[in-house]
Amino acid sequence: MRTKLGLFVGLNTLDYLLTAVALSYGAMELNPVMRSLASEGWLFAIIKVGILPLLVVALLPRLPRQGRGIATALVIGMGLVVVWNIIGLASWRLL
Repeated sequence: MRTKLGLFVGLNTLDYLLTAVALSYGAMELNPVMRSLASEGWLFAIIKVGILPLLVVALLPRLPRQGRGIATALVIGMGLVVVWNIIGLASWRLL
Protein backbone atom coordinates (compact mmCIF):
# COMPACT_ATOMS: atom_id res chain seq x y z
CA MET A 1 0.00 0.00 0.00
CA ARG A 2 2.95 2.36 0.55
CA THR A 3 3.76 2.31 -3.16
CA LYS A 4 0.18 3.21 -4.05
CA LEU A 5 0.11 6.02 -1.50
CA GLY A 6 3.43 7.32 -2.82
CA LEU A 7 2.05 7.22 -6.37
CA PHE A 8 -1.07 9.04 -5.23
CA VAL A 9 0.96 11.82 -3.60
CA GLY A 10 3.20 12.12 -6.67
CA LEU A 11 0.25 12.20 -9.09
CA ASN A 12 -1.55 14.70 -6.87
CA THR A 13 1.51 16.96 -6.93
CA LEU A 14 1.76 16.62 -10.71
CA ASP A 15 -1.94 17.47 -10.97
CA TYR A 16 -1.33 20.65 -8.97
CA LEU A 17 1.64 21.69 -11.13
CA LEU A 18 -0.21 21.04 -14.40
CA THR A 19 -3.30 22.82 -13.07
CA ALA A 20 -1.20 25.83 -12.02
CA VAL A 21 0.25 26.05 -15.54
CA ALA A 22 -3.20 25.79 -17.10
CA LEU A 23 -4.64 28.40 -14.73
CA SER A 24 -1.82 30.79 -15.57
CA TYR A 25 -2.94 30.57 -19.22
CA GLY A 26 -6.58 31.26 -18.41
CA ALA A 27 -7.98 27.77 -17.91
CA MET A 28 -10.58 27.04 -15.25
CA GLU A 29 -10.31 24.49 -12.44
CA LEU A 30 -12.95 21.85 -13.22
CA ASN A 31 -13.34 20.60 -9.64
CA PRO A 32 -16.06 22.89 -8.23
CA VAL A 33 -14.73 22.63 -4.66
CA MET A 34 -11.16 23.50 -5.67
CA ARG A 35 -12.35 26.12 -8.20
CA SER A 36 -13.34 28.44 -5.37
CA LEU A 37 -9.80 28.16 -3.98
CA ALA A 38 -7.91 28.34 -7.30
CA SER A 39 -7.47 32.10 -7.06
CA GLU A 40 -6.13 31.87 -3.50
CA GLY A 41 -2.55 30.98 -4.50
CA TRP A 42 -0.78 29.47 -1.50
CA LEU A 43 -3.99 28.26 0.10
CA PHE A 44 -4.84 26.38 -3.11
CA ALA A 45 -1.36 24.81 -3.14
CA ILE A 46 -1.40 23.89 0.55
CA ILE A 47 -4.79 22.19 0.32
CA LYS A 48 -4.17 20.47 -3.03
CA VAL A 49 -0.62 19.25 -2.37
CA GLY A 50 -0.45 19.21 1.40
CA ILE A 51 -3.63 18.65 3.36
CA LEU A 52 -5.54 16.29 1.05
CA PRO A 53 -2.65 13.88 0.38
CA LEU A 54 -1.69 13.87 4.06
CA LEU A 55 -5.25 12.97 5.03
CA VAL A 56 -5.27 10.10 2.55
CA VAL A 57 -1.86 8.84 3.70
CA ALA A 58 -2.91 9.11 7.36
CA LEU A 59 -6.36 7.55 7.05
CA LEU A 60 -6.06 4.74 4.49
CA PRO A 61 -3.69 2.52 6.50
CA ARG A 62 -6.33 2.53 9.25
CA LEU A 63 -8.68 0.70 6.88
CA PRO A 64 -6.80 -2.57 6.36
CA ARG A 65 -9.51 -4.37 4.38
CA GLN A 66 -10.78 -1.50 2.25
CA GLY A 67 -7.57 0.53 2.17
CA ARG A 68 -5.92 -1.32 -0.71
CA GLY A 69 -8.94 -1.01 -2.97
CA ILE A 70 -9.41 2.64 -2.09
CA ALA A 71 -5.71 3.32 -2.69
CA THR A 72 -5.91 1.62 -6.10
CA ALA A 73 -8.99 3.66 -7.02
CA LEU A 74 -7.27 6.89 -5.93
CA VAL A 75 -4.15 6.14 -7.99
CA ILE A 76 -6.24 5.30 -11.06
CA GLY A 77 -8.37 8.39 -10.56
CA MET A 78 -5.41 10.74 -10.13
CA GLY A 79 -3.68 9.08 -13.07
CA LEU A 80 -6.70 9.85 -15.25
CA VAL A 81 -6.78 13.44 -13.99
CA VAL A 82 -3.09 13.89 -14.86
CA VAL A 83 -3.63 12.39 -18.33
CA TRP A 84 -6.61 14.74 -18.80
CA ASN A 85 -4.42 17.71 -17.77
CA ILE A 86 -1.65 16.69 -20.17
CA ILE A 87 -4.11 16.29 -23.05
CA GLY A 88 -5.62 19.69 -22.26
CA LEU A 89 -2.25 21.44 -22.12
CA ALA A 90 -1.08 19.67 -25.26
CA SER A 91 -4.21 20.76 -27.12
CA TRP A 92 -3.30 24.36 -26.21
CA ARG A 93 0.24 23.58 -27.41
CA LEU A 94 1.62 24.35 -23.97
CA LEU A 95 3.47 21.04 -23.66
